[in-house]
Amino acid sequence: LLKTSLTHDKDRLYLWEAGWLGFKANPILGIGIGNHARDYEQYRQIVSARHDGYRFINKPGAGVHNLYLQMAYSLGSLGLLTYLWWCGTVLVWCAVSLRKAGPQHRLEVGLLWGCIGGLVGSMTAAFFENNFFDSEVQNMLMLLIGLALFAGMEVRLRKGGSFG
Repeated sequence: LLKTSLTHDKDRLYLWEAGWLGFKANPILGIGIGNHARDYEQYRQIVSARHDGYRFINKPGAGVHNLYLQMAYSLGSLGLLTYLWWCGTVLVWCAVSLRKAGPQHRLEVGLLWGCIGGLVGSMTAAFFENNFFDSEVQNMLMLLIGLALFAGMEVRLRKGGSFG
């Protein structure tokens, strides 16, 4: 933490710059999942030339190190918007469920707040990692969604209301 500075952290910033160049070249649909290992190097070379022949620490297959930029690069604007819509939908589901919850829903309220915290934490970490493409993170997100759905449905069913 004490060594953090623009001088020490250039690699990540330059990876982001290369990812942005790749996104600008394929803005709608991206290059496709898994294709960055072979396609990304050309943008890294452009960034390297811009910055006095900078040599990257990470290999091209390591990706952009920013989930939102990686999504935009790999899946284009449509993929990134779909991911953000998906996250927003889960957060809205949790918020609406919390609003409908009563004092008898203590477990459900705890689960919903935990899901919000987990999702927001994952989305925050995504600024610095391509964590969505890790199977452990995908499993965690699916568990969060399942818990959020369970808790929200319990609130609605035990309250006697509808799913609307």
